[in-house]
Amino acid sequence: MFPVKIIRSLGRKAAARVADKVSRNELFEQHGERSRQPPLQSASEPVSKPVTAASPATAPMTAPPSRSSDSGLSGCVPMDADAVKALLGPSQRLRIVNHWATWCDPCIEELPLLIDLQTRLGEAVELVGVSWDLFEGGETLPTAMKVAAFAEEHKLTWGSALVTTPPESFFAALDIDWKRIPQTWIIEPDGTIRRRIEGVLEAEVVEALVAELSG
Repeated sequence: MFPVKIIRSLGRKAAARVADKVSRNELFEQHGERSRQPPLQSASEPVSKPVTAASPATAPMTAPPSRSSDSGLSGCVPMDADAVKALLGPSQRLRIVNHWATWCDPCIEELPLLIDLQTRLGEAVELVGVSWDLFEGGETLPTAMKVAAFAEEHKLTWGSALVTTPPESFFAALDIDWKRIPQTWIIEPDGTIRRRIEGVLEAEVVEALVAELSG
């Protein structure tokens, strides 16, 4: 018979694992959920202050052509909230910023649409990833290597910042009130957020973005 102290210790560890799993699952959109607002706001609405899925895709992931990066971001780079905020500041081009994680199923499902969007918009935009992978725990360097390997395996040509700041502090620093992934931001060259697409990208949203951002 196990001593009471050991049983209690095992119980606490099990409860912690369950709590971690629940916390992680609450960070991404569940199947069948929709955004709390239309994914594309009216163009007449004012932009936000500076920083600052799609049904499962069946098409194979093919890598878009290599392109230059204004930020110099490649692979997966650990960054705290201040560094991420600076990364998403003024730039030479419009930016598409995708908040995601390798453990987020809807994030993975929308990757072909992001690749398609980047390919069709070409050099007019830069795509940047912001990885929430550490929000489920883990050590920084091994997690960064995992995210970089995942990106290479799925032929993603854009880099990702790996957020090292705890979730609530990160959300506060970047004025994020919808604390789930995936979410995609369109950021103007001056650093203002033009769109916040909260939830999984869909094909019709991609078409609307291509039409809007190509003009």
